[in-house]
Amino acid sequence: MTVIAGYTNGKQFAIAGDSGAFEESSSLKMTMAGGKVWATANTLQGGAGNARVIEVARRANLDDPYQLATVLLDANIAGEWSVLVVTQKRLYEIGEDGSVFRFKEPYCAVGAAAPIAIGALATGHRKRMGSPEQIVRLALDVSVQHSSLCSTPVSVLSK
Repeated sequence: MTVIAGYTNGKQFAIAGDSGAFEESSSLKMTMAGGKVWATANTLQGGAGNARVIEVARRANLDDPYQLATVLLDANIAGEWSVLVVTQKRLYEIGEDGSVFRFKEPYCAVGAAAPIAIGALATGHRKRMGSPEQIVRLALDVSVQHSSLCSTPVSVLSK
């Protein structure tokens, strides 16, 4: 349970993630240390779902989403998960089956609260509501306010 949101304006790009750690079989919620978003040399990335995907993807330290997809698939990570990769020009989502989606839109979100975040990202983009960092922060603020499936603190990275 989480939300990761990314946005690019073609020059700057940003990603944000919540810090909730949820036990699906109970109502337990804790705060994850270390966060769910990280930077590589040329990308910003974030993981949703199985926490192992965050560990494997972060350690892989790869910019290329297709190479990262291969590493993640080879790691045989159980359960549902996805990784959002944000670059200066576009966004990608790596799925648990190794698929890589390249998005036409300059924004995307993954995780249980993604529908809320995508609505906020689309509005921020259309209304030109600030920098990529401001827009992903807005998406996380709205998601945390309206979903019990994500929580503060929020981590925001930008390039």
